[in-house]
Amino acid sequence: MLRLAELFAALAVALVVVFWRVWVALPRRLKSQDGGGASGKRAQEAGSARTSSAKTLVVLGSGGHTSEMVALLRGLLLGAERAPRAGQPGRYAPLVFVLSATDKTSLPQMRARGLSALLGAEGDGDAADAGGAAAAKIVRITRAREVGQRWGSSALTSARACAEALRLVWRERPELVLCNGPGVCVPICLAAFLLRALASPRYRPKIVFCESFCRVSTLSLTGKIMYHVLADRFVVHWPALQKRFPKSEYVGNIY
Repeated sequence: MLRLAELFAALAVALVVVFWRVWVALPRRLKSQDGGGASGKRAQEAGSARTSSAKTLVVLGSGGHTSEMVALLRGLLLGAERAPRAGQPGRYAPLVFVLSATDKTSLPQMRARGLSALLGAEGDGDAADAGGAAAAKIVRITRAREVGQRWGSSALTSARACAEALRLVWRERPELVLCNGPGVCVPICLAAFLLRALASPRYRPKIVFCESFCRVSTLSLTGKIMYHVLADRFVVHWPALQKRFPKSEYVGNIY
């Protein structure tokens, strides 16, 4: 009985610590979004403020989500002012690509659209491209819920996905998490958010979510979670959508 009481006491203390750190982290995130409505100028200033490279974790969502992410990456990584020079890392480096264990289309899409040089072997970031920059790591995690999967069984896969995401984010310690859905990105962003709340105050990864281009007037389910809880910056493609969700950012057509 005494051991059981001690266990409950330890759990209570742990929960208090977790909720306190999250309570501290969440207001800071919300404060950082204040005044960030439809400010393309703010987005440009924030993007140009940093000149050093930042370790970036990119979540690939398969299908159309990967198509949009590839278009976004081509602008971010292959732009003249951001492209890596010989022997030097780019602004978003090193890169870690995360995709679900059952995703068979994302990597072929990236190779077909001119991003082959960025890709190393799965789980290996030691390869190098022609410019001398290290190729990205490719890591697979369990998908929280497959299309058509029953909600009952998805609880187990979701728990496994969260555990794998937490281990991955802790190991890689990205400075930037870039994602655009679908649900495969939620465990990754939740892990980054929790580690930011619980780890050293000096480790504060930024979470940037780019809503799907097809979302004109409403947010996706993943978008709602990211907008209200997890994302530091939330990017949309339509002015009308930004007006409905004032904490989001409309920066024009980025694809």
